[in-house]
Amino acid sequence: MLKRVLCLLIAAVLVFSSMAGCGSKSSKKTASSVAYDKSLMSNSKADYNSAGSDGDAGKAENETAEADQAANADSISGAGISTASLSNAILSERKLIRSANVTVEVDDFEKAYGQLKTLINAIGFIQESSIRKDKRYIDSQEVLLTRAVIILRVDKDKFEQVVDGISGLGTLIDQSIYGEDVTDKYFDKEARLRLLRFEESRIEEYLKKLTDLDAIFRVERQLTEIRHEIESLTGTLKKWDNLVELSTITVNMNEKEPEANAGDSKGKSYLTRLKERFEGGIRGLISFCGDVVLFLVGILPTLLLLAVLGLIAYKVYRAFSKKTPKAPADKSSEENTQ
Repeated sequence: MLKRVLCLLIAAVLVFSSMAGCGSKSSKKTASSVAYDKSLMSNSKADYNSAGSDGDAGKAENETAEADQAANADSISGAGISTASLSNAILSERKLIRSANVTVEVDDFEKAYGQLKTLINAIGFIQESSIRKDKRYIDSQEVLLTRAVIILRVDKDKFEQVVDGISGLGTLIDQSIYGEDVTDKYFDKEARLRLLRFEESRIEEYLKKLTDLDAIFRVERQLTEIRHEIESLTGTLKKWDNLVELSTITVNMNEKEPEANAGDSKGKSYLTRLKERFEGGIRGLISFCGDVVLFLVGILPTLLLLAVLGLIAYKVYRAFSKKTPKAPADKSSEENTQ
């Protein structure tokens, strides 16, 4: 009987202990699964946040790159400053010889000439000028008209300004602008000049080491030729520099002829106008006769010389004809007639 009770107690204890172990295992498993789920959620959040931050960073980098590209585009073509400065730098290296011919008619020559001097003050000078006075007859009165050819040298940067200013002095008759680009020729000669100077220095060093007189004479002759070519190239480059820096403008300035007083003749009578015309004709005839007299007086010495030569030739001819006898044919013809 006692053995049965002990067996039942032992069986009950075993059953209870097995149930408790299963419950603890299930609780542990549940806690571990919950912890695993929490860790998965936290990891997913971290991945999401990191992905979001990486996307924001990538987006920021893209925006920065686009901004840099836009800035570069603006600096090159958008604003036009860099392109303009580049083109100006290229143009400044060009060697352009500019010149112009301008013909204007002015009402008052002295006033226009003074304005021209003021126009080129501090930016140029008058290199050459030729001024003359021409006579004109207007309403039977002698009028002197001034005409001039003026050659100006002005700063190349003020070339257009001076040409426009000259055109505004009076009535523009003709305007021609010329340009010659000597850039290639200039740099070719400049490079040739550098080579010649280098060669000159080398020959001078070589000449110091020579002792043979014949070799010294040959080298000095070669050195003289090189120096002559250097001087020629230097003079050409200086001439081009002068022509590039100072443009040449040739101005033909002519004074306008005053208009005839045609309006005054409308109020005059027919007899008055006839008298004026007659007087004008008389003055013209007197002027013509005076010109003829002046012409005859001018050729009078020539006429006298021709007259003397003609007289001498006539006398020589008469003397020669008297000394010459008649031909026999003339005598036979006279006998036949008898």
